[in-house]
Parts: sequence; C-alpha cells; structure tokens
Amino acid sequence: MLPLTWDEGEYIDRAGDIVSGVPPFEWKAVTYSEGHPAGNLLVIAAGRFLTRDIVAFFPGIITDKISWRFGTMLFVATALGAVFCRVCHEYDISTAIFSLTAALLFPRFFAHAHIAASDAPLAAATLLAWAMAGGKTWSFGHCALFGVCLGVTMSMKFTGLITVSVLLTLQWFGIGWRFDVGEWRWNITRIALCLTTIFAASALFCVMNPPLWENPVTSLFTFVRLNLFRDNYNVSTMFLGQMYDLHRSLPFYNTIVWAAITTPVGFLPLLVIGIVYSFYKRRNGGLLLIAAAFLLVRSLPHTPPHDGVRLFLPAFPTLAILIGIGAGQVWNVIAHRISGYNKILARTAIAVIWLSGVWNLVTFAPQWLSYYNLTIGGLNGSSNVGMERTYWWDTLDSETLNWINTNTPPNERIAFAPFSRKTIDLYRNWGYLKPETTTNIAAARYYVIQFRGGALFPSDREIIKNCSPVYTKQLHGVVLLAIYEVRDM
Repeated sequence: MLPLTWDEGEYIDRAGDIVSGVPPFEWKAVTYSEGHPAGNLLVIAAGRFLTRDIVAFFPGIITDKISWRFGTMLFVATALGAVFCRVCHEYDISTAIFSLTAALLFPRFFAHAHIAASDAPLAAATLLAWAMAGGKTWSFGHCALFGVCLGVTMSMKFTGLITVSVLLTLQWFGIGWRFDVGEWRWNITRIALCLTTIFAASALFCVMNPPLWENPVTSLFTFVRLNLFRDNYNVSTMFLGQMYDLHRSLPFYNTIVWAAITTPVGFLPLLVIGIVYSFYKRRNGGLLLIAAAFLLVRSLPHTPPHDGVRLFLPAFPTLAILIGIGAGQVWNVIAHRISGYNKILARTAIAVIWLSGVWNLVTFAPQWLSYYNLTIGGLNGSSNVGMERTYWWDTLDSETLNWINTNTPPNERIAFAPFSRKTIDLYRNWGYLKPETTTNIAAARYYVIQFRGGALFPSDREIIKNCSPVYTKQLHGVVLLAIYEVRDM
C-alpha cells in the first residue's frame, strides 16, 4: 500500500551489493556519499535474504517491495517487543499495551516503520538499547550486551552517536537504575562497567562497518567530515511560510513545533501526565532525555533542515512510551478510585483517544508522512500556514500510477520533478510504472510534480501557478501531486 519513497532506491541498491556478495571493503557506507554507516543496509539486506526465496517461489505472497522492506519491519517489531517486555515488567500489562500501540499510532513513525531506509532502523535500535538499559543492578555481562545494542545504534546513522552519548551518560550517573555496592567500590565499579559498555559498542561499530578496516583513522575522519559538512546535500524546506536550508537555519524551536503538530492530539495531555509521573517516581527520566537529545540536535544551527520530523524520528516512539505510562496511570486510577457510570465514561474517553489514532491511520493512508494534527488544523491548516505538505514521493501510489499507466499513449514518456533515478527504475523493473521515463521534459507527454515547496524549481512554481493539471492527487482537499500535459505548459 505504501508507495516507494525517494531514498529507497538508493538504500536498496546499496543493500543489494551486500546481498549479492560484494566484498565488505567495497560496501557503499561510512566513507561513501553522505557517510551513512552500514547498519541500516545490513537490516535491509537481512530482510531480503530471509524472504527472497519466498518471492521467487510464491510471488503472490511477498512482492519484491515487501521483501526489501521486511528487514525494517522485523527490526522495528523486535524493538517494540523488547519495549513491551520492559514496560510490562516495570509497570503492568495495560501500560505496556498502551506504550506499544501509542508508538504504532504515530502516523509518521508507522509509515517509516515500513520503509527501507535509515530512520526507522535508528529508532528501533534506540528503543532496543533503552529496553536493555532496564534493571536495578548491572553485571559486566549486562553491560557488554547493552554495549552491543549501543553499537548497533551507532551503526544506523550518525545521529545514533547522540543516543550512545545520552545512554552512556545515563549509565554513568545511574539514572533509572542503581548500583548495589559500597561507596568506594561504587565509583570503581561504575568506571569499569562504563568502559565495558564503551568497548563493546565501539567494537561492534567497527565490525558492522567493514569500509573502516583498511584505514581506520583516515576512514573515521572521512566519516565525521561527511556527516558534519553537508553542503552537497543542501535541501531546502518550508517552515511556517519561510524557506530554510543549511545557510539559513531553522528557528531553534522548530522541533518542538513539529513534534506538537504531528503527535496525535489526544496523546499530548497523556504525554504530560507520563512525564510528571516519571519525575515524581524518579523512574525512566532517561526517556525524556533521549527524546530531548534528538530534538536538540535537529534544532542546532546549520543542521540539515529537510523532511520535517524524519531526521529526529526516534523521538516519537520514545515519547510514545511516556504516553503509554501516562495512559496506564490514568487507567489504573480510574480502576481504583472511580466507580459506576463515571468509570465507564472515563475509560471510554481513553478508548476514544486510541480509536481516533486508528482513524488517523485510516484517513491518511497511505500518505501517513503528510499527517498533521488538529492543533494546526490538520493537513489543510498546515498547508495554509506554509508547512511542507509532502516530501518523499509517497503520493505516487497505486491510484496515481494507474492513471499514468492508463492515460499515457504507447511510445510516450513521463518526466518527474526532482526524484531519485534509482527509485524510478525500481518502479519500472517491478512493473508498477509502465511508460518509459525521461529527464528531458520537452520530450515527455506528462510532467509529474510533487508539491514539496523546498524542492520545487522556479520553473515548477510557474507551471503550478499558470497551468491546469490533467490529474491531481489530493488528501483532505489538499493537492499533494499534480500531472501536467507538457504541450499545455
């Protein structure tokens, strides 16, 4: 149901090298292009490896698209399962159910959990590391296993290093757990435990990224340079009616605004309750610290501004755990302190919040990446105040593709506004897009434009302003994509 997105062609191409047996030194990771580590590629490749025989023998059950996305879905499911176990152990099963389902009811996270890219694996690795950080006492074996989880997180994306730093800080200061040893041994033991974690995390990061092996020092410097200096990937974005890029940084409050308007509105008061309860009980303060780390990094000057919440996606499932804790406490208070019709009404209110989350998934499908909540007036309101209405070509869904395939005459070609060539090739190779494509607009029959303000050329804006489309893809009355006949442009 969810269309291929902009970056998937590139990620699938790189993971395909791993599946096909390209030597590890030649993997397109760490020192290649934008410098992403190889962890997300290994997740994608593992999913493909597990399912490719099913695709070959039972093509009607799992398609190539699902096969390449299977690793992401399986990894996210595993991480959410680990979160469920920890929350259930520390609280109760109702709180665990609320936490698990709250994460899945964030439409943007739900979408990314089905996409073969780097963002959902990073979020899953962060959740897995948090789940492993539970427990009142720590052993060296526990720290080594925790370090492995942190090494996986580091290997998903450069921002995973932020999570590693936060979680190591939590371990160092003992936030969320305690060390049952004497005062003198307490300091020495803590240092030893932290060093064990650091060693395990660093070792696994090196193991998962073979391009580092030949020239480790030079390769690490290249890795850091590629991630800190992104001028070759200076993609603009619209935020509250203004255009921003690497040279004109987003306002410092951008992440708070984006989080507030893309979190299902019923979850917001429960998030406040979850935060207050966690501080009152002095439990799981690390959750808020992890989410704050991702929000803060994205708000720093000269940080890549594009794609809305995608670059701090792990904050959302982390906040979802706090939402679940808040919901669980409200549910338990209702159970013990309210009776009769008031109890029924109160629990009905909680159920309505969750049902409204399901309704969001239904009404925005499959354009979940365009979700905005009622605090900004939904997608329509966000468009009116100048927010990006879409960004990753998830508007090229079956409805749009059917129109293109049906209405494009034989031997005619299609041109697209800025889009990944490799992703378009996947559409054609897998049979979703039948007409040939061209980068020469004048040689095409139709020109397809995604309404992503930050990626529109001046000529695209003129076309949108002055020409009438022959087809539009709309969601809640807002145009996300339009197709223009070239001869009428």
